[in-house]
Amino acid sequence: MASKIQEFDEIFAKIDEICHKIDGESSQFFKDHYLDFLNQQMALYNSREQFLPRQKFGDIGWAILVELNVARINGLRYSVSDIGRYAEFPLATILRSLQTLQAEHLIVRTPDPEDKRRTFVCITKVGQTILDRIFASLNSAQPRKPVNCNATGSFVGHRQVG
Repeated sequence: MASKIQEFDEIFAKIDEICHKIDGESSQFFKDHYLDFLNQQMALYNSREQFLPRQKFGDIGWAILVELNVARINGLRYSVSDIGRYAEFPLATILRSLQTLQAEHLIVRTPDPEDKRRTFVCITKVGQTILDRIFASLNSAQPRKPVNCNATGSFVGHRQVG
């Protein structure tokens, strides 16, 4: 978590630099929306960590679950090969993540009845429930105090990490 906070601190520093280069309403519009986005990402990260510990599932596990849920909603099926083809991770990493997700009953693999070489991967009800809880926790979270750029260009309301 500390490294994530450090990443966001670096992003805030870049925005602070941009504050000095951009002026007018478009600058405030950009800052407000970009900071809203960053706050949402941090809330998502914290919520995700609560239900899907990063050490166990990592980013690839998260990406697979979200993608499989989108596929379910759109009435699509993905094979292991499909996931491997579109992911930006080595196939061995994807296969390990699939094993972990399956062991936790978050996904299920089913053989293709028409092609014995292919296996489809689907999110389970348990996986759907976890994603629903993560996103519901974001919707129920109290909105954070907005972070604004003051006249000197430094951020007001920015959390300092010591």
